[in-house]
Amino acid sequence: MLTEPFPAIVTAATASAGVLLLILLKSILDFSRTGPQIRTEVARYFRLYLVYAVLRLSFWGWLICFFWFLLGATLYLGAISLATMPYRGVECGLTGFMVLSTATILNLSDQLLHKPSNICVSWQYRMSRLYGLWRLLSPRRIQWAWRCFAGGLGALLILGGLSTALLGEWGRLILHLVMASLILGYLEWRRRDLTVPLLIKPMTTTGDRPNIVMIGSDTLRVDHISAMGYSRLTTPFIDQLIQKGTFFQRCYTPLARTAPSLASLFTGVWPHQHEVRDNYVGTSFNSFPKDTLATLLRRHGYHSAAISDWCGSDLKKLDFGFDDVEAPDDQWNLKYYLRQGPMLLRLFISLFVNNPIGRRFIPEIFYQAGNPLETYLGIRACQKIHELGGSGKPFLLNIFMASTHAPFGSEYPYYLKYSDRNYAGESKFVMTSFRDPNDIIEKQELTTDKFDLDQIIRLYDGCVSKFDAEVARIADYLSKCGLAENTLIVVYSDHGIEFFENQSWGQGNTVLGDDFGARIPLLIYDPRQPGKGIVEQITRSIDIAPTLLELCGLDPPISMSGTSLVPILRDGRNLDLTAYQETGIWLGKIPGRHPDHLTYPNLLELLEIPDKKAGTLAIKPDFLPLLNQAKDRMLRKGRWKLVYQPLRNGVACHLFDTKKDPSCNINVADEYPDIFEILISELIPWLRADALSIDFHHTKSESLRLSSY
Repeated sequence: MLTEPFPAIVTAATASAGVLLLILLKSILDFSRTGPQIRTEVARYFRLYLVYAVLRLSFWGWLICFFWFLLGATLYLGAISLATMPYRGVECGLTGFMVLSTATILNLSDQLLHKPSNICVSWQYRMSRLYGLWRLLSPRRIQWAWRCFAGGLGALLILGGLSTALLGEWGRLILHLVMASLILGYLEWRRRDLTVPLLIKPMTTTGDRPNIVMIGSDTLRVDHISAMGYSRLTTPFIDQLIQKGTFFQRCYTPLARTAPSLASLFTGVWPHQHEVRDNYVGTSFNSFPKDTLATLLRRHGYHSAAISDWCGSDLKKLDFGFDDVEAPDDQWNLKYYLRQGPMLLRLFISLFVNNPIGRRFIPEIFYQAGNPLETYLGIRACQKIHELGGSGKPFLLNIFMASTHAPFGSEYPYYLKYSDRNYAGESKFVMTSFRDPNDIIEKQELTTDKFDLDQIIRLYDGCVSKFDAEVARIADYLSKCGLAENTLIVVYSDHGIEFFENQSWGQGNTVLGDDFGARIPLLIYDPRQPGKGIVEQITRSIDIAPTLLELCGLDPPISMSGTSLVPILRDGRNLDLTAYQETGIWLGKIPGRHPDHLTYPNLLELLEIPDKKAGTLAIKPDFLPLLNQAKDRMLRKGRWKLVYQPLRNGVACHLFDTKKDPSCNINVADEYPDIFEILISELIPWLRADALSIDFHHTKSESLRLSSY
């Protein structure tokens, strides 16, 4: 009798292989992977790795199929025991296929309603093909369907187990017990993963050095925070924190791209000092400053941790000094892209591993670009606070989310919060055709007429609201744990975004016009002292690290270029700071760029893989001087804004009065020559840092000579 389950197991394994083979064949026929296209000679080098990557994903796909087929086979064995029927392999296989199909449809429907971005990032067809199914879905119907499915499976599993036990069919009973144990084990793992225990006796109390909780959202725009007078109530909780804390509405990042921006934020130095000038940092990079916010706090007894979804891979790639980092591997890595496999296979697997199994065993699927994990990060942040709060040490916890990053996908009901349910365009769930980094590169040159901008902004505002909800979750947990009175809360972003205000979308592409991409929201809430509300004076992201150090009773090192903002927090003093910003690497030809602007080849021609074993994409060293020379640069001081643009035959410089001309359309350099000269003199050190010397003469808007310094 012990041999009875073996035919069913063999049937399940064989049928699983057949289903997986069909998925794999379809995936290969419609092969489409993430990541930028690469040259033929490089592609040849990674052919074997591609085979390995596809086989690896195929194994996981087969394992998923096998589990559901085996569950179906187990139910079938129990049913024929109840009915005293003989075993038939075809019937066993069909039962398994029905169970797998039902589970797949339910998972697809569940994620299509609750987290459609997870489907969008791997969907190769028009999303409108799924709109009919989506219209039939509701949380109650999904919940009812899952309960019926789980209840039916559970009842059949129990009845079948009892029947096999009464009949003495011990082999079948063992299979029933194994499947029941696997299911119960997974449910308990999932329950613990989603459970947030309360910290009953916090070890850090008022009077000790404060804890720091930093909560960031990639690409969060200052003016879409409702406390800034935005038309939609997007951030009710952050608005409350602003009333109690201090909100710096004119905080500038020196380079509006994620890696360099985070590098400046956590080191307190300019990009030319930490040498992270783009997102494509090779494995040979070793110039990162050792005195980061985390390392300096560690020397004084702090424990530090960082958690993030796909947007925060730089927290793991660069050594920011955190003791613990929970983030995906480098997003700009060819091997990482290859491991994500062809889209159809990835889509099938992702339906089943958006859970602890995926995070533990297939992180490249769990942390897919374009699929933010706000709820998971909010819960994980609370769990981490529980761990750190009971350690007996003050702590620094940084949570960085992709909430507001393109393609602006969010969870139910937030993607519908400001959108019309009847909207039937291609941007229903996410921004059109922005499913992975390669899409972003290819679509950078498109103009506003190619996008449904109104719907995209509605999606974006839903993402802002979801981020606000997670900030509220984390702050509420601090209160429940008794940590709120001695914990600084910092809300920030790495950069903003332009929605075609300056003829292009994105950030880091231009310094012209309004500074929607250059500015970041910065909120510092210190429960130990009254806040200053909304502060209008110019500040910089390089000021954050020295500010937090001083709030913790530590002196910022002289190696930091930033200035502590504590005088503003304490007495509202005007520090009269100058903000500097430079553009990042252009992903393509930017609409509206000056026709004579100094330029360089497109991104794919700039990239190489110097260490093929690692697979990391990096900029070819020969292009670095040209990239630095071609940067637009900008200074903001008070009401004045100086713009510097390198042209093929010189340089164009403009001065704008942002008080009278917020959109910066009128050059007033001739009207205010003294202001112009002062800002030029302040710009020169940044130019010299990049080995550039400019002969400005006495002109303000004409082309000027550019040469090596």
